[in-house]
Amino acid sequence: KESWNPLRPCHSAKILFLQPADIMKSTVSLAARMPLLALLLIVSVAPLHAAEHVVFLDTFDAPDGVNVNAAFEARQAGGEVASPYKKLGGEAGQSAIVSKELHRDGAGELETAANFAGRIAGKNFSLSVDARCLTNDGWGSISVLGGTAENRGLSPLSIRLHGAGGLVFVASGAAGETPPPTETRFTPAELSVLLGREFDITESHNYKYVVSDNGTRVAFFIDNVELPLRDNILMFDDVSALKISFVNVGNADSRLAFDNLTITAENP
Repeated sequence: KESWNPLRPCHSAKILFLQPADIMKSTVSLAARMPLLALLLIVSVAPLHAAEHVVFLDTFDAPDGVNVNAAFEARQAGGEVASPYKKLGGEAGQSAIVSKELHRDGAGELETAANFAGRIAGKNFSLSVDARCLTNDGWGSISVLGGTAENRGLSPLSIRLHGAGGLVFVASGAAGETPPPTETRFTPAELSVLLGREFDITESHNYKYVVSDNGTRVAFFIDNVELPLRDNILMFDDVSALKISFVNVGNADSRLAFDNLTITAENP
């Protein structure tokens, strides 16, 4: 399968190439042409985006089975950090590798053993994952937990996908209970307009947070299209431990598939 490349630009650009002779043949004076030549030189050497490096990448390319840590070092070799997962409650089999994806079935929580705080806290970074709902019931989520954001509902970096109704909920704002983080709700109809094509939550889409301004602002993308959030501020009260958590609702047939879980960080 094709793995998503976190380093590819999210936006396309058109570049106009001019030959020096074309500029010099202009009837404009040399003095007037010099600023244009200087601008062309600047554009030719300016980077299109800040350089990034891959902190964590899990392709889930492992044999089918309930051992979600099978070959984890090999399948995560594309990142700086390799991490097994810890099961926090739930029954055996609620997390499994199926067809080189992480399948989540039921309410048992799954969490990375690695603490990513030292690599992303207070920095510009991104978190992305390919995901789809496997049923039209319940919901599942992926979140970054830390400090008082000890569960999904308190995290300002949490994506909740509803098989029931095809809704997408995106958290932002400040971590904590009072007040809780801000949630932005997107319906399938709204997403179809924003993305320019029909949105189906049972099809795989790339969901991505991009954190900027040294960890204080956040933007959200689906399939490289930025979506409007109710709150673009990001605030964790304690960033000494930042881990990734998966959890599903427990009272419904909530089944989801995840792939290409990726964290990138801007180079120093």
